[in-house]
Amino acid sequence: AAAARAAGAAPVGSSVQTLRTRGAGEQILLVEDNVDLSALLTKNLTDNGYRVLTAATPAEALQQAASRSAGISLLLTDMMLPGINGVDLARRIKGMIPSIRLICMSGCFNVGLDQQALPPDAMVLKKPFTTETLLAQVNSAIGDLSSPARIEPPRA
Repeated sequence: AAAARAAGAAPVGSSVQTLRTRGAGEQILLVEDNVDLSALLTKNLTDNGYRVLTAATPAEALQQAASRSAGISLLLTDMMLPGINGVDLARRIKGMIPSIRLICMSGCFNVGLDQQALPPDAMVLKKPFTTETLLAQVNSAIGDLSSPARIEPPRA
C-alpha cells in the first residue's frame, strides 16, 4: 500500500473525483464558416465523446437551434461570421434555449469591449488553440450538466 501511495494511487477504499476528460454524448452546435476548421473541430469533439451539429452560417445555426433545441447542450461559435457576429448569434440562440452553454471563439478578441457584449455566462476561446484547450473549455462549460467521472479504486 505504501508503494501505491508513493506512486500516486489512492488508498484502498477511498474514492477520487477527477475532472471529465471525455464527453458523455452531449450535443454541441458548432458554428464555424471555415470549412477546414469546422471539420477539424468536429473530428476532435466526436472523437472525444460529443455529438456535433455543424452550421457554416448564422442562418443555419438558428435553424438547427429551432429544430433541435431540446438536445443542444453547448453553442460553440466563431465570433466573426457572415451576416451577424457570433455575439449576436449567441444572444439569439440563448433566447431560444435558455439552458444552453456558450463558448465564443475568436482570433481577434478585444477583452474590454467584446466581453461586455457577451451574455454573462459565455466563455471565450482565443484562436489558435490546441485540442486539449478546446476539450478543457468544453468540459468546463458543460461539466455541470452531468456529474464528473468517479474512479473507484479496486477493493483489496
